[in-house]
Amino acid sequence: MLKKRQEEAYADPTAALSHYLDDLLHVATSTAEDVEAPAETSVDTQVETAVDTLTRVDTAVREVTPSPVESTAVQVAEESADKTAEKQAEREARRARVRAQAERIKARRAEAEQLKQAEAERVAEQVAYEAREQARLEAEQAQPEVQAEPAPAGRPDWADSAFECLIFKVAGLQLAVPLVLLGAIHRIESDLHQIPGRPRWFMGMLPSGDHNLRVVDTAEWVMSGRVPEGAREGYKFVIRLDQSEWGLACDEVAQSFTLRPDDVRWRSERSRRPWLAGTVVDHMCALLDVQAMTQLLSRAEQQQRLDLS
Repeated sequence: MLKKRQEEAYADPTAALSHYLDDLLHVATSTAEDVEAPAETSVDTQVETAVDTLTRVDTAVREVTPSPVESTAVQVAEESADKTAEKQAEREARRARVRAQAERIKARRAEAEQLKQAEAERVAEQVAYEAREQARLEAEQAQPEVQAEPAPAGRPDWADSAFECLIFKVAGLQLAVPLVLLGAIHRIESDLHQIPGRPRWFMGMLPSGDHNLRVVDTAEWVMSGRVPEGAREGYKFVIRLDQSEWGLACDEVAQSFTLRPDDVRWRSERSRRPWLAGTVVDHMCALLDVQAMTQLLSRAEQQQRLDLS
């Protein structure tokens, strides 16, 4: 039994010391009766010394060994710190993911805005193109009430060889007139003399030297029914047709250039719009037949009984 108690004591130093002191006290008390008084004092001293030693050892063990409450508190603090670090890492990772997602959304929105703007520009360009085409078709189809005799098909006589042309602009359209049939260019510097009962295409009279020039609203004549609002307010010049008394109002006089007969797509049939001799593809403009235009205007003056003298 003593051996068993010793084996158990080895597992715990404090318990071993306690067992040792107990055994020592047992031996001391069992022999006290056979020993004289001084011996008793010696035993008591040994017991006190052993008890004091046990107390100091127990105190040292308590100081070295943390209490269960302290161990639990330390463990809880360590676990809490670990969890806090894990949560902080998770929050940082989540924030990084949110920022990345926000950047992707921002990039997609920017791309969508660019696509939207490109589509809007394309639609606007398509609408403008369709409007120009519609205006061109209606200008080709629109005719004044008075028709002149059909002009001869093919090239005019003045186009048998290379010739000079002048481009002028009217309400966004480009027209060209041969310089050989260009009478003069006048700047509109004052109000025209109005004639009561005039048709829409007639603007008024422009004094020019010793005679008055009959000014035509070119947009109303060429684009009848499709004239942009306020087109007449942009007129700054009048182009006189050959040596006639008629002039075409225009917004701007552009450059002159040389054409070869093959540069013009001549009209083979002139029953409609006889004033249109052909189209200059490279310059995207219509080439006027000045003689046919003058005949049309003179016939309109006669049939509508306009007093333009």
